[in-house]
Amino acid sequence: MQSLLASLFTQHARLLEIKTPLADTALMVERFQGHEGVSESFRFEIDCVSTNAYFQLKPLIGEEVTLRLLQADGSKRSWHGYVTQAMQLGADGGLARYRLIVESFLAFLGQRRDCYLFQNKTVVDIIGQILTDYPEANWKNGITQSLRTYSIATQYRETDLDFIRRLLAEEGLSFRFEHDQSASAGDDVQHARHQLILFDRLTELPAGAQPTLRFHRANATEASDTVQAWHEVHSVLPNAVALAGWDYKTLVATGAEASSRLQAPDVPRLEIHDAARPYRFESDEAARLRTDLALAAYEGAYRRFGGESTVRQLAEGTVVSLSQHGSYLGDEARFSIVSVDHHGANNLGAQAAALLGLAEAEAGSYRNTCFAQPAALPQVPHLLPKPPARPQVALVVGLPDGVLTTERDHRIKIQFPWQRGAVPTVGGLAESGPAGRNTGKAGNAPGNDQSGTWVRVAEWQAGPNWGSHFLPRIGTEVLVDFVDGDIDRPVIVGQSYNGADLPPFSAGHEASANHPGVLSGWMSHNHEAGFNQWVVDDAPGQLRSRLASSENASQLTLGHLIHQAPDSATRGAWRGSGFELRTDGWLAVRAGEGLLMSATARPNGQSTQMDVAEAVSQLHAAEETAKALSDAASQQQALPLQANSALAELIATVDPKKDGKFE
Repeated sequence: MQSLLASLFTQHARLLEIKTPLADTALMVERFQGHEGVSESFRFEIDCVSTNAYFQLKPLIGEEVTLRLLQADGSKRSWHGYVTQAMQLGADGGLARYRLIVESFLAFLGQRRDCYLFQNKTVVDIIGQILTDYPEANWKNGITQSLRTYSIATQYRETDLDFIRRLLAEEGLSFRFEHDQSASAGDDVQHARHQLILFDRLTELPAGAQPTLRFHRANATEASDTVQAWHEVHSVLPNAVALAGWDYKTLVATGAEASSRLQAPDVPRLEIHDAARPYRFESDEAARLRTDLALAAYEGAYRRFGGESTVRQLAEGTVVSLSQHGSYLGDEARFSIVSVDHHGANNLGAQAAALLGLAEAEAGSYRNTCFAQPAALPQVPHLLPKPPARPQVALVVGLPDGVLTTERDHRIKIQFPWQRGAVPTVGGLAESGPAGRNTGKAGNAPGNDQSGTWVRVAEWQAGPNWGSHFLPRIGTEVLVDFVDGDIDRPVIVGQSYNGADLPPFSAGHEASANHPGVLSGWMSHNHEAGFNQWVVDDAPGQLRSRLASSENASQLTLGHLIHQAPDSATRGAWRGSGFELRTDGWLAVRAGEGLLMSATARPNGQSTQMDVAEAVSQLHAAEETAKALSDAASQQQALPLQANSALAELIATVDPKKDGKFE
């Protein structure tokens, strides 16, 4: 029995064969199916048989294998990929069945999720930095258009694959794969034997390995593979795109719109209007480009073509011509392949079929189905949604040894707890992450003004040269929200205290203050010994307000006067009530129009601040007393009071009924 199996178990002269790091006779392909598509990672499902029912599957995981398909001219087409899953399907009749899932090296990128800030890089720069972490990566830049530089591009809780695909779609870039037809699994090379190729809408796609496809029935006597079915699919899709984005620096909502002429004339205007994301366009030209790319993605799907064929060389991202089809002539017969689904079965022979329990011998077959679009239209991907970002906390960073780092537009620098590097947040990860992300000694968390980009600070009031102005200092914990949920558009919406940074007037539970929390206000520090302070004390029956500065111990206190140390929330001993203005420095009081100081109370006073009615009344009384005394002195032959005339002049100057005035 074993000798029979050994004679049957050979890949020689088979339609399908597989090359693995194992012996050539370890596995034999029974059948396979696979999918390839533009801007997609290919995936093949390969069913194999083996004489070993106790095959060790673990050594195959992560290994590159080669699947070969025999062509009409005797050559072989090769697909290379990595085994991402291996399973046993059972055993019967001395042969065991196994299934291998084979994918591109992008499958590894789909298994790593990261949080990382990329600064001042293009999409190609970012992709190159990410793929540095993968020795299997084999890629080529076929992009012809100029690319913008991202001031910041954030990968947050995204896999490397999702992040790369999203960035490519934002730039209207696509990718395809080419497989090395001269290489084989087991060759002494580290990178993949399939190559990822980036391209844009201006890139000229290559001709297919079989550039002309004949529309004809499948027949064993044919010298070349043919297409047996070809049909059109027309769809109603959006036919207009309008994009805009508000730029807070230029105060302009930069935007553009574009309409398609390819859609059927009876279809109404179906517009996609997206104006949510802020400052998304650097210029009008950039807005027009993004709008054209978004429309081109829809235009490529208005008219699609589906086909069924035996063409073994058919590959995504290539251009082919269809011949001998009466409906398509000239340029109308040129198509670019969008995707291909492969189906093949090996020529196992009658004896192998019997051992496998098949009803009849499989003579070997291959078929595929495909989708294509007119070659004149570019292949442009649809925009992929960016994962929505929720509010987060961050720490303010800045210049080393500085108190505050800012710039003209009321912006600061921050660092998130998930950033890894030389100076992470306290308790954070000091590692900079994967090797390709370590672009410098500081990693992705420098802990200074080189972290991230400038971030705006929201204020409770803001206007042209008016409003509140409170910039968070370095080390402050801030609450960060994201405009329209965009992780690349952070804005600081608040500041918060924490276990290390307590409020200036801490009170309540577990606090040392002797009150439940009646103090409120504002306090600043210059990170030395100086401070400015405004305290509002709402203690029942003991209301107080204090405005103070540490400079010369200057302060103004109103209401219930008590002792309170500048750096304490404890309410001290009572010192009086009313009004206190004190300073260890100089005090000057200037009043250009007049100054009134009075010790007379006026309950329910309703007149203006300079009303001196009480003073005038008291002066008149004093004048009458002085006159009576002067008259009495004169009667006794004494000198009269000379000051009476001056007092009368003073009263006339103060009295509003004469020369005096008040407003």
